[in-house]
Amino acid sequence: ATTAKPRTKQSAINAVIRDSDLGHTITATKITRNLPYPAGNPVAASSFEIVGVKVVLRAGTRYSATLSPTMLSLVAADPKQDVKSTKEFDGLFGTKPLPTAKRGEKQSGWLFFKVDAGTSSALTLAYHRPAYKVSTTGKSIPARNIGAVLTQ
Repeated sequence: ATTAKPRTKQSAINAVIRDSDLGHTITATKITRNLPYPAGNPVAASSFEIVGVKVVLRAGTRYSATLSPTMLSLVAADPKQDVKSTKEFDGLFGTKPLPTAKRGEKQSGWLFFKVDAGTSSALTLAYHRPAYKVSTTGKSIPARNIGAVLTQ
């Protein structure tokens, strides 16, 4: 007996992460679950689900701290996972990869994550801010993790 593949489902969302220390805003505007594995890329297709998240990065103007896609991960509650994005699906599914936003810039694009097959619908986008030392003032900004719920 073969099990039917779950259908791809895209939802418009508005999940916002604000970093008041640096003035950054990260907004997830769409999430797509159960994306089909690209032809010729069946490796672990039955073990993982591809999740796409469209993100808008707005880097603050106060400091020269960039806002990079590598600072974001997808957190699932069941099974518990904290998944970094993968570049292996960049440019697929008619999408544009998410570029880094430099000081005062706005950038948008897609991030793709491979979560364990059967992951529950409860997903959170997590922003992992590194610690910064402001060279002009000597002020230290501590590392911080901030999350926004994408789906319940």
